[in-house]
Amino acid sequence: AFIVKKVICPDFAFIKGSRYFYFFLLLFVFFLSLSLVNSGEYFSQSLYHLFTRWIGYIFIVPVAADTFSSPGRIKKALFFIILSTSLAALSGLSQRFLDFEFFRVREMLPVRGETLAVRAAFNHYNLFASYLIIFIPIALILNFVKVKKRPYKIIIFFWVPLLILALMFTFSRGGWLGFLAGMLLLFCLLRKAKAAFSVIILFVLILLFIPALRDRAAFTFRDGGDAGRFSIWQAGFEMAKENPFLGKGVGGFYKHFPQYMEKIELEDSSSHFHAHNIYLQIWGEAGLFSLLSFLVFLALFFYQLKKAIAKYRFQSTGLLLIGIFCGVFSYLIHGFFDLALFANKANVPFWLMLGLAQALMINQKRFLVKKSEV
Repeated sequence: AFIVKKVICPDFAFIKGSRYFYFFLLLFVFFLSLSLVNSGEYFSQSLYHLFTRWIGYIFIVPVAADTFSSPGRIKKALFFIILSTSLAALSGLSQRFLDFEFFRVREMLPVRGETLAVRAAFNHYNLFASYLIIFIPIALILNFVKVKKRPYKIIIFFWVPLLILALMFTFSRGGWLGFLAGMLLLFCLLRKAKAAFSVIILFVLILLFIPALRDRAAFTFRDGGDAGRFSIWQAGFEMAKENPFLGKGVGGFYKHFPQYMEKIELEDSSSHFHAHNIYLQIWGEAGLFSLLSFLVFLALFFYQLKKAIAKYRFQSTGLLLIGIFCGVFSYLIHGFFDLALFANKANVPFWLMLGLAQALMINQKRFLVKKSEV
């Protein structure tokens, strides 16, 4: 529908000021496609993954940048973000405390021993954590924006602890680390060091005082705690080194992975389908050129945001951009330890936030409201 619309009415204002951003995004898609030459017997599967895992979702960026072109649409987007994330968090907390998940009637997953982690309607608790951490900075930032209607202000105030509580019970250590990194960045950009210190200290104290959370955090520092993940990374590097420039073919990671796991003798290697690291998996599947174009594309995105934030830091536009900046940053930090970008449920918020940020930067003067009111 977007393509038909542009053919009938060729308006490409959404590209304004972002040519290099879209160029490297297209370059990333090009190198992903080029990796198909190494896919061999898995060519049809790689082609399927190229369109269903990457191109179909990357296309969200220009569509969102073009769609959210007015303050009214931005408000609707924020409303549905609040509604959907609140329902997801309540679903997870209901799963934890009432033993009932009301979207797909899913059960919690075992983490270690008898500890169970909430996942809401997601396939895995790490995916649920990645979904939450990209929106928590936006939830926090809206508390610094003047809201005209008091009921909305109350909803936004309670939205933050709801998301954070759900995040805690995911028991996702990568999610926790991404959250803390995002909070540090958020309050640095807002120049509120005391607030940053308070939030982080509070989060750490809660982790320490709830035994199950404390045990999960402590597991990281125990002997052999993450030996399996380090072994998976080692095997991923071995795969990447074999075809360093074009990779093994998009979507072929889990097909080739077991043979590398056997070399380092990890038990039950057949159960591992991904590298637990989005950057390593992009390299292994699609090669170094794909990884570099992806990193340059991200660097350009953050550079654009930094410039816009410096100009409109304490206006409504600047504040929302700070929230998106920190949410995407949290998501990418979590990406060092898991694979949300490759999961078709958990990758939508990432591409959507990139498009929303583009819309805000292109139309920033139109979005400015007196006294930062929304």
